[in-house]
Amino acid sequence: MCPAKALSPKELEKFRKDSIPDIVMETFNQMLADCYGTGYVIIHDKDIVAALVKKGLDRSEIYRKGWLGLARDMYRKQGWNVYYDAPGYCESYDAYTRFSSK
Repeated sequence: MCPAKALSPKELEKFRKDSIPDIVMETFNQMLADCYGTGYVIIHDKDIVAALVKKGLDRSEIYRKGWLGLARDMYRKQGWNVYYDAPGYCESYDAYTRFSSK
């Protein structure tokens, strides 16, 4: 048996992205496809999380493992402009991601 080894930052990034359940990316893809047409799509965190929970994922695990942020990074690497905005101190609105083609 091969002993465990420390991962490099690049290996860790790949390991984390490989650990995202397919249903997360499939759900993002479906939401993008359903709403695309004006050159951009806005997906609110509450909507994607609700869809993922409905499909059987645990809400706290989604956030704890950072799957939404990892998914955003994967879309950036696929050529999308991805802008994420969340409320700051004393602000009150729903966090969202804006996807647009480059």
